[in-house]
Amino acid sequence: MLGARPKICQGVDIALDIALVVYCVSGTNIAAARERLLQNVGTGTLPDGSPAFFHPANWPLGREVVLDELVDAIKADPSVSFVVTDPTLDPRVVFETIELDDDTDANIRDGSIEIVWNHRARVANDDFHPALGRVGLYVVAAS
Repeated sequence: MLGARPKICQGVDIALDIALVVYCVSGTNIAAARERLLQNVGTGTLPDGSPAFFHPANWPLGREVVLDELVDAIKADPSVSFVVTDPTLDPRVVFETIELDDDTDANIRDGSIEIVWNHRARVANDDFHPALGRVGLYVVAAS
């Protein structure tokens, strides 16, 4: 055997805390748009059978959460006009982890939430267990 013995480590789930403000075109049914957007960025599957944005199959160990990818997934909905990702424009914007020592401002400046090699980004979106990660969308109509 050459080299050091391999070290096998178990992956650690890192819960995310994300909240963005989404403006939809005038006349949009806000409740239906919010439900559709949450399904698109959730952990389940889409109506066509493909995995949603935060589906566990999309998040291997070490994959960082890129803000532009998330915004693109939200903007793919035809009712979306624009997405606010700057906490100085809207204090409801959050883009960080729950357990790690990071903050929204630094992550937005970097454009991503860094995830180390043995961690995996997770979002449960369970109202009864927010510590398991959440993606919140404040969906409003643009005038």
